[in-house]
Amino acid sequence: MNKKKLNIATKIALTYLVFVGLLAFFRSGMSGVFSIYYSASGIEEHNISFIKSFQNIGILMGLIPAGILADKIGRLKVLTLSSWIMAISFGIILTSSTLVSFSIAEWLYGIGLALNSGILLAYVSDLQEEKGVVISNQTMGRRTTVLNAATLLGGNIGTSLFNVNIDFPLYFSIIGLSIYPFIIFFWLKISGFKDNKSEILSIEKTSEKKLKKILALSNLRNFKINRPLLNISIANLIFEAAIQFVLIYWSIYYVQQLGFNLTLVFTLMMSAVILGSELYVKIINYLENSTVLLSSILVMGISLVGIGMIDYKMFSLILFILFEIGTGIFTSSVHAEQNKALISQNNKSKVLSLIDFTTEISVIFVLMINNYFIESLGVQKMFIASGMLLGLVLLVVLKNQSIKERIS
Repeated sequence: MNKKKLNIATKIALTYLVFVGLLAFFRSGMSGVFSIYYSASGIEEHNISFIKSFQNIGILMGLIPAGILADKIGRLKVLTLSSWIMAISFGIILTSSTLVSFSIAEWLYGIGLALNSGILLAYVSDLQEEKGVVISNQTMGRRTTVLNAATLLGGNIGTSLFNVNIDFPLYFSIIGLSIYPFIIFFWLKISGFKDNKSEILSIEKTSEKKLKKILALSNLRNFKINRPLLNISIANLIFEAAIQFVLIYWSIYYVQQLGFNLTLVFTLMMSAVILGSELYVKIINYLENSTVLLSSILVMGISLVGIGMIDYKMFSLILFILFEIGTGIFTSSVHAEQNKALISQNNKSKVLSLIDFTTEISVIFVLMINNYFIESLGVQKMFIASGMLLGLVLLVVLKNQSIKERIS
């Protein structure tokens, strides 16, 4: 890659990382305290999973329209809408006190997340295609580092504010998400980039009838997902379903049941994820991506089963940190694979939305199961169930690797 293209690739990567990092920073004010906030508001533990399922229902309802809308009016316009909808949802939580009102707020928040899902990746992928450059695996690995560093910073602000007043983290996120679109506008001015949308919708002098016909063909006959993207998406789908319990109940278990400090556990958790993403950047130069995936899955699965079986609180915390390191490695690897596969994929926003749509169906199903099993098994034993479900991810990666070896 010549120097000019290298500079363009660097600018594109920086744009991606800035947008990802700032959005994560502003919306993470509640990331460390959501479950405890609901518990402090009188919601029973098993019903927290029920409330969270409405977030995924909102995501499910918004994913397909998000992709179509992004391709039609522009990716960054949809990202702006996403930010404002999430701000409104936090405002509803601020004024809520019942199971129903919290569920409505989570549903709206899910729609906001859906409008954000895959939009930045599609935007950056099109920029790479337009400029004739490719962002490296190391840069995509840095994406996870930036995302989690921003979440760590914003989440620590949130946990600190929570200790002063449980509503203060909501104010932080509402203000930040409201001004995020103005930061996007300013960045585009100084970077020289423009918003983008699907090529099929930017063809000049296309009649409305012809446009509808093209879109119909695109959606039905020619809508195909390439094999590499499909494979990595299946593995990520099972992973997302497997860790839902951990994402929701880690604070209930480590803070309320084991008595650890909230800010301490949150900081250790996010630092471990960042460490994992940085380890990925280092080890990907020496190992195949499939090997990295397998190793991270094993670390995560063994850690979760250990948490569910061992009662010693300090050892449990160490296993939780190991799980988060594995999560950082796994997510970095997945995003690197997705970036490679998306370069040759048509209708990027629609494809990403369809993949996320399928993932959310699985997540909603798992959350509903969690709601019933937590009552009978208890929080600690549910870590074992999550670890066992990660075994399916291991099988998918092993199968895909076997297919690649036969083809080569």
